Amino acid sequence: RGATPLLPRAALRRCRDETAPRTRLLLARVLGEAGALDPRRPCLEERPTRGTAGGEGGSQRRHAAWVVEHAPWRCHPADYQFYLVAEILAGALRSTTDSQHQSKIAFAIQELLKLLDEDAAKGEDGEEAPPQLMQLLVGESTGKKTMHASLTQKLQEAQVLHIVEPFWTSSYKQVDKGKHRDPPFFPKSSSYFFWMSSLCRFLTEKSQHHDSPWRSMFQACRTAVRTPAGLGAAEFLLPFFVLHAACFSDEDLSSPAPGDACRVILDEIHAVLTFRPTTRRSPLDDAEHLRALCSIFALLDALRVWGERDIEERCTSSRGRLAFSPPRRGTWPLDADLAQKMQEFARAVPLSLCAAAAGRAGMHARALRYLEEQVRENMAAEIYDADGGPRGGPPTPTKALAEGAGPPPLPVGPGGSLAALDAEKV
Repeated sequence: RGATPLLPRAALRRCRDETAPRTRLLLARVLGEAGALDPRRPCLEERPTRGTAGGEGGSQRRHAAWVVEHAPWRCHPADYQFYLVAEILAGALRSTTDSQHQSKIAFAIQELLKLLDEDAAKGEDGEEAPPQLMQLLVGESTGKKTMHASLTQKLQEAQVLHIVEPFWTSSYKQVDKGKHRDPPFFPKSSSYFFWMSSLCRFLTEKSQHHDSPWRSMFQACRTAVRTPAGLGAAEFLLPFFVLHAACFSDEDLSSPAPGDACRVILDEIHAVLTFRPTTRRSPLDDAEHLRALCSIFALLDALRVWGERDIEERCTSSRGRLAFSPPRRGTWPLDADLAQKMQEFARAVPLSLCAAAAGRAGMHARALRYLEEQVRENMAAEIYDADGGPRGGPPTPTKALAEGAGPPPLPVGPGGSLAALDAEKV
């Protein structure tokens, strides 16, 4: 029932609250006899709140699901900016009591509201509103520009207007002191937050070197990702940082140059997947590493889903055009080259490596899924030609298939069983 059966859920909740050592041992025996549980499957949050700090529990899954369903080329950057303000930063502001952290979150809200208002003031054709309309947006008594009516209505419907409206007229400023830390980040990080914060700060600075509509959003959130309360914003932005680096970089994704954003990201992913805590040598404990591992898995899942859906829609549409309406103003045009880059980046992380990392963390169902995907790719490589079109695109059948012959027989092991395949092939 729900995320886990009723008995393990009740035992886990009691373990969280119980302090008597003997009772905790008895509860551990109950959990052991009930069976193995995926560490990411139980949900102990009874009432997940909107925008909880760190994106834990139900909020983290809800944000990840929204990211997967809203590919960047389908939406305008304003859609992501509004989600950040209404669903993540507003809750993060309420969850922290530290004044410095509140100021950093408030600065991000202030800058995002400016971007949202600028977008709302534009006409449908992407041009600035007429001067007569702009005059109506200026308060007669205060002489200050008021928030656009459509933006005010959206914030009111999201029930966060009373939280973020004071920052429309605030004057927070951020002075970036010093330089970001040099990679690698994960081996030198003492916590999950420190690693995520350092990585996002590095990627924010790298994104400013490319002329894209997304860099303004990254720059606006540069302070929020450096606070524990803004950890949910960092987790939300990570897939977009990676996609931005992959699509706007001129480097070859198969062998990016040292120091390039893609090279740094791939090195960080490899470090997380191959991490093995050792006594008195690792600054991270198992719980912190598990959070980093789950973030990497969510990132790879988002990239694969985005790429597969784009390829599927291109194959089912006429003349290779997208089946949905063209992207609105301000977003990048996704062509076949960019889709191919996205697939190449996802393939740069071996599925066998993901399966091994998931197995060590106790995520056996996920490990099995990665192994099945690896076997499927190995079989597809034998069925289709090596020159069957761009990698990630619709494959071209072999000559035998094109001439009407049936597909070659699937490889089997001794005894004619697929389960007896050679371990090296799997």
